[in-house]
Amino acid sequence: MTYDVVKYGGTSGVLIPRSPPRFSDLIVTGPLPWVDVRAHGATGDGVTDDRAAFPSALAAGNAVVVPAGTYKLGSQLAIPAPTTLYCDSGVTLQIAATGGVDAITIANSGALIGSGLGNSATAITVLAAANITRAITNADKTGAQQYCTFDGFNITVNAGATVSVAVVDFVAVFMQSRLSNITIDCNNAVGP
Repeated sequence: MTYDVVKYGGTSGVLIPRSPPRFSDLIVTGPLPWVDVRAHGATGDGVTDDRAAFPSALAAGNAVVVPAGTYKLGSQLAIPAPTTLYCDSGVTLQIAATGGVDAITIANSGALIGSGLGNSATAITVLAAANITRAITNADKTGAQQYCTFDGFNITVNAGATVSVAVVDFVAVFMQSRLSNITIDCNNAVGP
């Protein structure tokens, strides 16, 4: 398999396979201490709330892989610096959070990377019962956002979901932050 070296912020190079974009292949072959979210209790069955597994995996390493599956998240998912969460094709992150929280936050030098768009794209779905402020945001709203990346997702907000500020509230103008390859479908959700 052929790899490209990708760098985010001040972090060291990360090897990404050119084809196919299956990050879970790197758990065995890559040079970093890759962490599989399933090793921390995530099921990816779309029924079990995997909220506890993600912070545990994110605390265990700077390169966390989410293999194909549907992962229900009943609370905020905070991606800390300098961690990257890599989602394989066939991953759906289901947002079921309530209480007006930001569903997914990405800290400076953090990244959420999907497999791209199309039929086997990586997806984020805001479920009908969710009540959130933002679906995706970079956490630092002081004007000092830097090296944040959000790439390669289809976002669907189901009818009945409440998003009070924005589906994506991402500042990408400071210090090499990047927002790319994103589609959004709001399906008559309640929002601004």
